[in-house]
Amino acid sequence: MIKLSLKKIKQIQLEILSEFTKFCDKNNIEYFLIYGTLLGAVRHQGYIPWDDDLDIAIKRDDYLRVIKEFNNYSKEYKFISYEVDKKFPYTFGKIMKNNTIILEDCGYKYSGLGINIDVFPIDNIFESEKLRKKTMKRITFYRKALEIKGITFKKSKSSFKEAFKSRLAKLCLLVLSVKSIVKKIIFLATLANKEESSLRGITVWGYGEKEVMPSEYYEKSTKLIFEGKEYKVPLKYHEVLTQIYKDYMVLPKEEDRITHHEYDAYIVNGEKKYE
Repeated sequence: MIKLSLKKIKQIQLEILSEFTKFCDKNNIEYFLIYGTLLGAVRHQGYIPWDDDLDIAIKRDDYLRVIKEFNNYSKEYKFISYEVDKKFPYTFGKIMKNNTIILEDCGYKYSGLGINIDVFPIDNIFESEKLRKKTMKRITFYRKALEIKGITFKKSKSSFKEAFKSRLAKLCLLVLSVKSIVKKIIFLATLANKEESSLRGITVWGYGEKEVMPSEYYEKSTKLIFEGKEYKVPLKYHEVLTQIYKDYMVLPKEEDRITHHEYDAYIVNGEKKYE
């Protein structure tokens, strides 16, 4: 195996992004760059300098199409999600490059996960404030449970008190499996899809109440440059970014410019262009 530099990891991520967006365009699937990738496109015309992943969002109906169709379309890349494999420990999907592997410092691991980009489903959100808050509160609880399940203590920088609380929380959550938590979050996030709604958002992950947006934000797209190529973004990307990040054009403090991922990536059978 060959260990890959961050530069090579990003090269592979961009190859995945290019292939997946070609698939979407070919199959009339509307996609949007989202989160740090959208912010990077607007503010840096590429990766946020301290970021190391790529995020895409698509509507739930299209997400289900990707589950059924993408792996028959591509031999070099693979779509993986809980719906594809019940052992998958995330509530959203990932498209990974075959012949690669990542080793991540996380309490729950998925064997065989390669270098990937994240694909988030966009779901309807209840218009009823009572139903919306009740559902979001339950999702938040299970999201926190999933995060606690993923905590490791080998390199923990937490204080003794914080570490003790985390260990106690992990003990209390032994009754819940990662599989059952993921299943519950997806169930709650898709409840409102059974009815018409003027609200949409990414509720399987993301920023909680900040995700509650008018459906029109995810109806039309425009294009922005990301690392030299044009990709689709929400037409109202300013409103989306403002709702999630507020003054998104203001750079964070130096000490906050850090990546949130810790992993090593390898290519299993060496390809010269990645060496």
